[in-house]
Amino acid sequence: ARTKISRNLGGLRISFYFTQARQYPGEERQFMEFVQSNEQMQQQMRAPIFEDKVVDYAFELANVTEKEVSKDELEKIVEALESE
Repeated sequence: ARTKISRNLGGLRISFYFTQARQYPGEERQFMEFVQSNEQMQQQMRAPIFEDKVVDYAFELANVTEKEVSKDELEKIVEALESE
């Protein structure tokens, strides 16, 4: 599981960096050099990518079933969750 997430991150990270660099027309190279030399900026840019991959992976593992409930039943469930 861990290797699957890290393997997929490499390509996404590079793609994301280029997408971010395009926000600075004419300064893409400087942006990429800045990101490469700044560990904090790399971590800041990696965080949302990693979070998305983890959430996607969790959804892959989830066993989801649908169940019809009334409005009252749903409100009780929500109230019980909020009181935890």
